[in-house]
This record gives sequence, C-alpha cells and structure tokens, in this order.
Amino acid sequence: MAVSVSKTFTAEVLFASELNTNFTDITGGGIAIISPWTGNCDADGFNLTDMGNIIYREEAKGTTTANQGALYCNVGAISSLTELFFGGESDRATIPLTLQGGRQTQPIVHLTNKSGGSLAAGDLVIQDTGNDSAVTTTTAEGSTAQAFVCLETISNNAAGYFLAGPGIVTMTAADAITRGNSLRTSGTAKRATDSSTFTTGDFGVALEAASGAAETFSAFFRGTDQGGADPVVLATAAGSTPAAKTLYEDSIVKMWVSKTGFGTPAIGDDVNVSSITDVGTGDFTPVFATNFSTVNFGVGSICRRTGTAGETGTVTEHTAAVGSFRVQCRDSSNGIEDSNFRMVAVGNN
Repeated sequence: MAVSVSKTFTAEVLFASELNTNFTDITGGGIAIISPWTGNCDADGFNLTDMGNIIYREEAKGTTTANQGALYCNVGAISSLTELFFGGESDRATIPLTLQGGRQTQPIVHLTNKSGGSLAAGDLVIQDTGNDSAVTTTTAEGSTAQAFVCLETISNNAAGYFLAGPGIVTMTAADAITRGNSLRTSGTAKRATDSSTFTTGDFGVALEAASGAAETFSAFFRGTDQGGADPVVLATAAGSTPAAKTLYEDSIVKMWVSKTGFGTPAIGDDVNVSSITDVGTGDFTPVFATNFSTVNFGVGSICRRTGTAGETGTVTEHTAAVGSFRVQCRDSSNGIEDSNFRMVAVGNN
C-alpha cells in the first residue's frame, strides 16, 4: 500500500485532532489504499466484475512447470508482436494467442529448426521433409513446399513458434516488393519475393511495399497454395481479346431488377435499383442506386404480358442514361402495354 499516516503514537496522550487526521489519511486514501499491491491477492473464489482492460507487464516466457496455468505477456525479441500464453512452456501442450496491432494471427505451430543456423522473427522457411515436425530454409524461387514464417529467435535444432497461416505477419524482402503482389519463396534464403501474377506455391499477399533487399514489410500469410483449380483473375477492363480465366470489371452484372404489378410498378427484388418510375402505360424507368460510368452498358430484359398466362412480350429501349434505363413493354403486335418485366445490366459503375 502507498497510504501513510500523519502520526505514529507512542506512550502519550491521544488527542482527537491527531486521531481524526490519521483516520482521514486512511478513509481519503482512495486507490492508494490497495495500489500498488505488495503481495498476492486472494479472491477466495469470487469474481472480478465490471473490468476495463487488463494491462500486463512484459515478462520473459516461462520455462518451468511453475508457469503452467499462468496467463502472462511476452514480447521478447519480437518487437512487433505481443503474445498471451495460456499455460506453461515446458510441455508445449498449449497454443499461444499472438496479436499484432490488435489483430489475431492464428494458427501458430511449434516446430524444430533444422536449417543449420539460427532463425529470427520474420524469416521465411519451408517444411523439412527429412525430419518430423521440422522446418528448413530454401533458395528455390516459387517452392511448392509448405511455407511458414518464424515468430521468434530460434537456434538450430531448437523448437519454436511459426505462423502457418492465415494471419498478418512481418516478413523480410529478397528484393523490391510491390504492395498487393503475390508472394513466394526466393533465391535468397529466409526472404520473400513477389510477382504481379499468381501461381502454385505462392503463400500470401504483400500489404506493404518494400524498396529493396533486407527491408521488412507487412504481409497477409495464408499458407502455400498446393495447386488444384486455377484461380480466376479480376481485371479492370476487357480488351478486344479477353484472357482466359479472367473476370473483368466491365463484364460483371452491376444491376438487375424484377418489376411486379401490371399497373403501378413495384420492385419484387433487385440489385442496385432504388426505384422504378411509371412514365405511362407500358413505359417504365428503373433508377440505379449507383450510376454506370457510361451510357454504353449492356442490357438484357424480358416481359410477361397481361394477356394469356405465361405469354411473353418484348422490352425495347427508350432512353439510356448513366443513372437509369427507360424501357417500353410491347405485345406481339408491337403495341405498348403494362406488364411485368425483368432486366439485367452489365458494365462499369
């Protein structure tokens, strides 16, 4: 406790004023009565309720069974990580919850370093298939072996923690890294390189740029891609000859609507339609919630006539605008009539 009293009595006359001053020191001490603790506090099975944050003092990771069952904080040599461990370190039976910038980065695995040298936080390694539960380094660019990222300093033949993915982690570049590029192993041991195209063996995406070799950067590490179905690439605009397995922004459906009600129009369901304006008999204007970038977007539509059940008519364009598309519903004789219709539009918005 940090509270002190004003007077210590000996063999003397007790005066009310001095007693009152001492009582005031105690009753007015506030948090100083219990803070800081000078020993363990036994809650005797009761709960601590209505708490705010729990802030831990940085401590080294325990290595004895005395730490088992403890919840403690460790930063150690990993300057960008804060680890909360549940349980002790000696039997490795527990899994640490590792946070970076308040974001959980899991799963974390405990493996043995068989690289022949020491590893540091941020080093890129791969599975060592010659040893159980072990990792090693590689100088093969684009290796398809399972990759891991070291989370602490680990001596050769010692065990430690590695990120297996998915999670956010700090890595070291083999050369210049472009933000948003796909990541893979490089010709430099322990370091990552990048590419603007994805391929089997890639393990993550650069969240930050790196100007050159040995610079650190933040990455989303998801684990090594082992192949299988080729990914679909999203590109901004289709050229005259679209590439295979590529989805272009201007070829994605950006609006569709199901109009109901033969008279007053109503929206049965939609994407990106805020309303339908009733211009006149068989004449309607769907209004987009988000405009297209040009009036030259593609439209497909069909209408159901008010006459014979199931008989369909045609929808003709009347006026196209970036924020709407006015249409007219017609029967088989090309006469305008009220009817339900469905419409879909493709393009950039």
